[in-house]
Amino acid sequence: MKTLQKICLSVVLVMTGLALVFEQEAFCAERGASGRGQRSRGGRRDMLSFEKDKAGSVPKGWKVAETRGKGTPATWQVAEDNSVPDGTQAVAITANENRGSTYNLMIAQDTSYRDLVIRVKVKAVTGKEDQGGGPIWRARDADNYYIARWNPLEDNFRVYYVKDGRRTQLGSADVKTDPRAWHEILIVHRGNSIAASFDGKRMIELEDATFGDAGKVGLWTKADAVTKFDNLTASSMRGRGPRRMTFDRDETGSIPRGWKIAETSGRGTPATWQVVKDRTAPSASNVVAITTCKNRGSTYNLLMAERMRYRDLNIRVKVKAGTGEEDQGGGPIWRAKDADNYYIARWNPLEDNFRVYYVKDGRRKQLGSADVKTDPKTWHEIEINHRGTKIAASFDGKKMIELEDSTFSETGMVGLWTKADAATKFDDLTIYSDMRSTGRMNFDRNEIGSVPRGWKVAETGGEGKLATWQVIADSSAPSPPQAMAITANENYGRTFNLLMAQGTSYRDVEIKVMVKAIDGEEDQGGGPIWRSKDADNYYICRWNPLENNFRVYFVKDGRRKQLGTAEVKTDPKVWHEIRIVHRGTQITAYLDGKKMIELEDSTFSEPGMVGLWVKADGRTAFDDFSPRRISGN
Repeated sequence: MKTLQKICLSVVLVMTGLALVFEQEAFCAERGASGRGQRSRGGRRDMLSFEKDKAGSVPKGWKVAETRGKGTPATWQVAEDNSVPDGTQAVAITANENRGSTYNLMIAQDTSYRDLVIRVKVKAVTGKEDQGGGPIWRARDADNYYIARWNPLEDNFRVYYVKDGRRTQLGSADVKTDPRAWHEILIVHRGNSIAASFDGKRMIELEDATFGDAGKVGLWTKADAVTKFDNLTASSMRGRGPRRMTFDRDETGSIPRGWKIAETSGRGTPATWQVVKDRTAPSASNVVAITTCKNRGSTYNLLMAERMRYRDLNIRVKVKAGTGEEDQGGGPIWRAKDADNYYIARWNPLEDNFRVYYVKDGRRKQLGSADVKTDPKTWHEIEINHRGTKIAASFDGKKMIELEDSTFSETGMVGLWTKADAATKFDDLTIYSDMRSTGRMNFDRNEIGSVPRGWKVAETGGEGKLATWQVIADSSAPSPPQAMAITANENYGRTFNLLMAQGTSYRDVEIKVMVKAIDGEEDQGGGPIWRSKDADNYYICRWNPLENNFRVYFVKDGRRKQLGTAEVKTDPKVWHEIRIVHRGTQITAYLDGKKMIELEDSTFSEPGMVGLWVKADGRTAFDDFSPRRISGN
């Protein structure tokens, strides 16, 4: 085998620019250099270091190509280089006579990624017209792809797309760096959202819908640039998502399992939602539809997925209008607290428009509108990207509305919506979520000194002196070189210091986390929280080396109650693993692989956030934080 590469089952979590990364290694396998990854439930990862390829050759499975060239492609070869970040070989352009708008490509033929994290090391060698380069992804062919490239001649870093051979700039940032040193480009692309980082610093964030399908990855330079590349890593962002519902396995005439019919401002006669057969359905034969509806006026008909809760998400659904004298069409809802509080995006062919609203306490407020004139009897696609306060709404692949709104910032349900007497069909509801159902967060891709994006520092029973939580360098970390820690803390007594993962929502869950005590006069150690409604309501499992015990509590309305305890005598300066399995009302708690506590409690039965917890003046480090959704009873 020419290249030894590892394939790791990965799940990637990113919030608002996608900076949170959960990785769960399920297996590692040797494979050839052809770029053929192995797939599993968690996705795919390709690591290409070129160390085992023959110097002077094109790596096996890669193809040299060019965009707008004249038939004299640049020479790409594996080359020896003792300066490479890992090993002694890189891949490089070693001869190049191209000029102008010719783009030199080397494409990994057997790769296919849509939502991904891609990173590569780059070093500029020479070039009069151009220098540097970077990765390409979602590549359909040599004329259609995305690029992120660094150019030390221009002192900038840019993201483009190339469509039909023509390049369009999407974003740019100034960077002044040593062109002869190795630099890292990192791209996170989920849905339409692209975040581009250079040497660990996020430089560009943007949205673009030019290429929505999976494509190949590869390397790119322009004109006469001679460049070296190493350690190309592409990771599929699959995790729990996309979660796709086609209703084809549901019984016709039934309500899809796990869904609930509801209404806003209704009179107690909800519309009839059912799975029905439809030969025109985008996927197979079944769709979900309103089949009977006698509602009028400002009654909103809802079908809500009770256990599907998301905050930052990409949601897509196919919609076809049926009948309706007062209203037609409809669309998805999300961040729904209940039947009176949620966001909507809806298409109405009677009014020839597409709109985004929120409904708060049963009252609807318009946030954005766009005119659309369409055939009401055909299927149309609504797509929503919502991250933080930013909402982008697309109709049939075209972005129509962009806005910011902070009415609902918490995790909520998703569902389907129509108004008044509209009888509408829906199919292919697909959700990509930034918070995955399983993963491992090791904090190694976050900036030292920062709080990872998507996490929030909070406290229970405090006086407003929040502890300082930061990513730190720690070579002793279970997955070095970084960990998360409280680095400064002036709290005492019954103050509980929290770091909460804002976009998470778990009910039945397994959580693992590595913990190491740093210091603390009143308290030391700590542990995870889960089923957290807010900073005053949650479960905790904590280890305390000062007291030589390990305990499970709940905190309700800010007051803590002990549920179970076990004596443990451990070395506080080494890393220990806490593991929690919570299914229904049953909680099992482990320390360092040994079952210590079993109990039942029904205080909190709804899904909630997960996070980290320390008491009083404790200073504690955490690593490998891994929540995993499990099946209930």
